[in-house]
Amino acid sequence: TAYDNSGWNNNGTLEGATDLPTWTTTGCLSHGSCLSFDGTDDYATVSGVNVNVTANHYNTISFWMNWNGSYIFGSSWAIPIAFSSDYDFAIENNGDFGINTGQGDILGNKTSSYFFANSWVYVVCIMPNAAPTASNSFVYINGQNVPLTPYGSSASKTVSLPLTFAQYSNSMSYGGKLSDIIIYNYAFTAAQAAALYNATKPQ
Repeated sequence: TAYDNSGWNNNGTLEGATDLPTWTTTGCLSHGSCLSFDGTDDYATVSGVNVNVTANHYNTISFWMNWNGSYIFGSSWAIPIAFSSDYDFAIENNGDFGINTGQGDILGNKTSSYFFANSWVYVVCIMPNAAPTASNSFVYINGQNVPLTPYGSSASKTVSLPLTFAQYSNSMSYGGKLSDIIIYNYAFTAAQAAALYNATKPQ
């Protein structure tokens, strides 16, 4: 079980065809343990979160991520976090990372100085219940606002549960570690994103 430390008891379920994600303290952040995913068939889900499903309103997801750099099953995508409505934070093998709506699209950035494999980075992703654009969606990496550019045509999306960690549509997985995943049913400000990064980063 992935236990919810917020007090809301929105615990996650560890799942997998042949094995489950593992809790480890090896290679994690200084303040605790983390979940390690093999990138093939293990993942976690959570269903009890009070997400905002009102049109044109927002949800914010924040998490620490240490991606191992792999793309599994011949896929060109790695998906650390995904709503069941095909709405996710994605990493594409051409260097893009950002918000994906399941159309082969990404609203993102490909600047390597923001994001790279085999290192811990803090992601804050602000997702509207609408078609994501550079004016209504936001990604922060380590407290920095990342300029977003549309690649492909994004569909209009509303978040839906379950929220899945490390897998998307049973074909696009994520290998690496995740920690400190938090979901908010409103949009963060830039100041809140920076403050949360500073409050949770290793000291």
